[in-house]
This record gives sequence, C-alpha cells and structure tokens, in this order.
Amino acid sequence: MVPAGWEGILDPGERILWQGRPDGTLELSGIDLRRAAFGFAIMAFAAFWTSAALSTAPSGLPRLILCTAGLLLLGIGLRHAGGHLIWDAYRRRRTWYTLTNRRAMIATDMAGRKKLESYPIEPETAVTLVRGSPGNILFATVYQKTKQGSRRRRIGFDRLHDAGEIYDLMRRVQRGGFDEAD
Repeated sequence: MVPAGWEGILDPGERILWQGRPDGTLELSGIDLRRAAFGFAIMAFAAFWTSAALSTAPSGLPRLILCTAGLLLLGIGLRHAGGHLIWDAYRRRRTWYTLTNRRAMIATDMAGRKKLESYPIEPETAVTLVRGSPGNILFATVYQKTKQGSRRRRIGFDRLHDAGEIYDLMRRVQRGGFDEAD
C-alpha cells in the first residue's frame, strides 16, 4: 500500500523505511569573526551611503540608483555578517528526508518552489557517516561549475540527531536487507 501523497513517486515494491528532518536550529559556531566584522563594516558604509543618497541626491532616477546601490551593499554586508547562517537554518527548516528500501530522497519547499531529489542506494554507493551532534550521512556527489572550473559538493542527510541509526538502515538497504516480503 502506497502512503497518501506518495502515489506516482514510489516504484512498485518500494517502501518507506524512515522519514525525518534536519535540525533547523541556528548554528552560530560556524561564524567567522573576521568575515562578520567585514560584513558589519560594509553594512555601516551602506547605511551611511543610503542616508547620504536620500539627503543629498537629486530626486528621481539618480536617488533611486544610489539608494538601490546602498541596499545592495547592505545585503552583501548582511550575508558576510552571518546572514548565510540564517539562510542555512531557514533552508533546513524547509527540508524533509525519506529513506526507502531503494533510495534516499531530499524534498525542499523554498518560497513555494517544491523540489524532490532522489539518489539510489546501491551496494556500490559510497555512504559515509560523519559523527557529531548532530551527525551527517553523505551518499552522493555532484560537481558544480565555478569560475575556476568545478567544485565537488557532497549530498546527504544533514544534521540528524539519530544519524547512526539511519546510517545502519542505509547499510542494510545496500546489502539488500529489505526485500518486498519484509
């Protein structure tokens, strides 16, 4: 029996073994103090820039362009000051994980844009447990184009408090431990 909402997604004989979500708390331990200080400096300059543009620039298009530039600088400063950590926590709160007897799936719902990515879990799949509290399980690799060529990005279930148990389930899937009769 296919669970409600999974019609047309699961293959015949495929069963859901586990579903969960990453820890969505804001992680401040990853903040780089030099980068944050630089971000705050950019934000201070952006505030000065925008206030100067509002008080001295002629109205109309010149003021609009200068204020837009100030807001752009403010956004860049915010990102460097730690905004990327806020974005990462938001992204994790909009993420759901599913492990079946054949594959791992990562679903996201970001600003109304829903996405479901699927990764087969086969005997040759490199599955790595990164211990920690919370832990991560890595099971796929993608290469993204960059200005310098490409960079490797590991895919997996991030920030799980029960990562060891899920890892054991994945290893059992790899060994064929969940057939249709289970």
